[in-house]
Amino acid sequence: MLIEKSFFDSAKIGFDGECVTQIVSELPEEVLLRQACYLLFKRIEQGTTLLRRPELEFLLLLSGEKEIRRAKERLGVRKEGYLVTCCKDELYSREVKIENRVTRIALSRNALFIL
Repeated sequence: MLIEKSFFDSAKIGFDGECVTQIVSELPEEVLLRQACYLLFKRIEQGTTLLRRPELEFLLLLSGEKEIRRAKERLGVRKEGYLVTCCKDELYSREVKIENRVTRIALSRNALFIL
């Protein structure tokens, strides 16, 4: 997963079949980033994506919201933020610790959202 500071530029947001890139105003915890990436590529593989544009579905998963409008309100960028790129061939072997209740709830929302 690649994360870098970036000024908002819609040309940087996208999906190329292997990697998805999104710009967010605040950086979710690593465990949420990893889950969003995993769930997105699992949905693509299974043909169960909810949206035609994977980069928007990635934003929904990063925000823990079901509506694009609410996801943009929560994580949308005005001038600068974080450019987050994840690719389907990335492997995660390192365990992560869930630090707080808010993160646990967001993870649960995403897990239920996939059903």
